[in-house]
Amino acid sequence: MKLIIRCSLLIAGMLASSHAALTNDYQKTVSLLESQGIKFDSASAQKAAISAYVKEIDPHAQFLSNEESKLLVASKTGNFYYLGCSLTFSNAVPEVAEVKESSPAENSGLQVGSIIQSIDGKALAGLRFAEVLDRLRFIESREVVLKVLQGEEEKELLLTPQSISAESIQRSEILPFNIGYIKLNGLYTGKTEALSSLINKWTEDGLTGLVLDLRNANGDDVASIPKIVDSFCPPKRELFRVVETQSKKVRIFRDLGQLPEKLPLVCLINKESAGASEVLASCLKELGAGTMLIGENSSGDMGLRTLVSLDKNSQFYLATKTITVNQNQEFTGRQSVQPDILVNDINISGEGISPRLEQAAEKDKMAKDAILLKSRLSYDACLQRATDILLGLKALNIKNS
Repeated sequence: MKLIIRCSLLIAGMLASSHAALTNDYQKTVSLLESQGIKFDSASAQKAAISAYVKEIDPHAQFLSNEESKLLVASKTGNFYYLGCSLTFSNAVPEVAEVKESSPAENSGLQVGSIIQSIDGKALAGLRFAEVLDRLRFIESREVVLKVLQGEEEKELLLTPQSISAESIQRSEILPFNIGYIKLNGLYTGKTEALSSLINKWTEDGLTGLVLDLRNANGDDVASIPKIVDSFCPPKRELFRVVETQSKKVRIFRDLGQLPEKLPLVCLINKESAGASEVLASCLKELGAGTMLIGENSSGDMGLRTLVSLDKNSQFYLATKTITVNQNQEFTGRQSVQPDILVNDINISGEGISPRLEQAAEKDKMAKDAILLKSRLSYDACLQRATDILLGLKALNIKNS
């Protein structure tokens, strides 16, 4: 026990001392452990000590390998290697929803409706949807083995991902009851114009409401946010400011001046929402008129962190900026965006369609739309809650105000 206490005191001292004293205390700790016959890997211990020192400054800092750093950069820029297919969850398993033309997925024979069982021999059963999507993003071109169920036949398909610069919009559709749904990959530089245009079009079309799905979304283009939120936020208000910790350089981003439109908006976030998409969510929560956030607390990344090289094989990803939203909500890397309604981003068991509703659907369009919506939203608790809220507002004839 005395040994543990003494080591704890030495490590605590490391965090409060100067750089010279830090090295001295580390050597004392090493000597103490060696005198007790305790064996350890010196290189790993040094990295652990440095990691502890950095995390005292930024608790959510990450120690990354070169490969992890490449994946992080790709998630910010959208420059991945893709198979060329998009997925949905059906019966809590990943099902192919779309196969891009002339893509590796199409060339391999992958079909819409196929169930992906494993990637490179690693089963997908039990994984969250976000984890499945991560496994379908690659940072290099190499042969990938997919085990799939096509109809009743199991197949192994060989694919080589190709480099693709992802679009900001992963998927957009008009759901039953005239509800717009936009799923984002992220806010990527030069790729957000389509998002702004689509929001403006759907606003003019008089939709019941809009669901903006930022779950697992990232991106680096914070400069695009004013144009995206222009339809929802008060005109000419300061949306957010970014301050560089070292240089104290300040960048201020303001709303462009358009009056908020009467389009209710529900924004979905989860703990993988990060970067520019996370800043967008915060702006909508703090400033958006008639907007609501549903889901989990976000990652707390907010694009505040920078990769800092430790050596040729590893980097730290730590906070070097602060962001203040609406002039009062400060993010330093320790805070996350919190939803208005907490809904765990988990896969839920789908409920069957009642016989009474099926009978009514034969004659009643509203009942038919209810069946279509129920089928589309199966296994997605957040999206179900979002559409319930928008339909409730419609029933009460409540508009954005």
